[in-house]
Amino acid sequence: MSRAFKQKNFSTQIFDTKKYRKIDKYFKRDFSIQKFGKKLKEFSPDIVFLIAPMFLKREYFEIIDNFKERNKLKVVGWVGDSFKKEKENIDKISLIDLLYYTDTGYFDIYSADNVEYLPLATDPKIFIDKGFLYKNKYNCSFVASRTPGRAGFLKDLKCCVDVFGPGWNNNDIQGITHNVKKCKLDICQVSNVYARSRMVLNLKNENNVINGLNQRSFDPCAAGSLLLHDYVADIDLNYEVGNEILVFRSKEEFSELYQKCMIDAEFRKKISENGRKRVTSCHTFTNRVEKILMKLR
Repeated sequence: MSRAFKQKNFSTQIFDTKKYRKIDKYFKRDFSIQKFGKKLKEFSPDIVFLIAPMFLKREYFEIIDNFKERNKLKVVGWVGDSFKKEKENIDKISLIDLLYYTDTGYFDIYSADNVEYLPLATDPKIFIDKGFLYKNKYNCSFVASRTPGRAGFLKDLKCCVDVFGPGWNNNDIQGITHNVKKCKLDICQVSNVYARSRMVLNLKNENNVINGLNQRSFDPCAAGSLLLHDYVADIDLNYEVGNEILVFRSKEEFSELYQKCMIDAEFRKKISENGRKRVTSCHTFTNRVEKILMKLR
């Protein structure tokens, strides 16, 4: 998102709260809060863009609120994880001028006039299509952390999938022909896996998704791979299913689509190219920033 704002001629600074957690814990003091207040005063932004605002400490919002009283400032939040409708979270939302959900299911938790839907997106400078002939290393890849639901789906699957991510081990899918690599890939490594894959599997994280899409809903398409996506309700808001991506509701459906794509290279090429065009024209972080800026005008 920072790069996308820069493309719209904004100066940006990133404040990563994760960097200060160990320091805060060690000294038992909120150095991160002090650092944020100082950074906010020095940079004096027009917009504060909060990613995952429900996970931020209340003190961050107090600093932002005090700054807003003396400066022209708009606060935008982007919520990508399910949350509880409790007083602390509602108080946080009340201090945000414009709040976006990546999942339409979150509207059932809390809705207001300043809340809208804004799905995740991709960065086409990182996820690059390297050509159809380049996709010769992996028939179907899946890059994600292990969850019980994902492991259960793969365990009984007859099709071979190359699995990358933390938490996986061969016992999860014992006796199946999957290739499992327990690791944590950086974003460039993920991009390379997608670029070398004929197909990419996407399975939602059952712990925090209701209707929404995740990064794997966009990045593989930008890299020119065919996306095989488990069904979630928001998918119809973002794609023409069957023409730009393929969607399955069961292991049997997945296996049928997998086999069809392996046999029919032209079909696979057509879907992947249509998906790439849709994502690079409609689902980039620049597209998301443009929508936010239009709303703030």
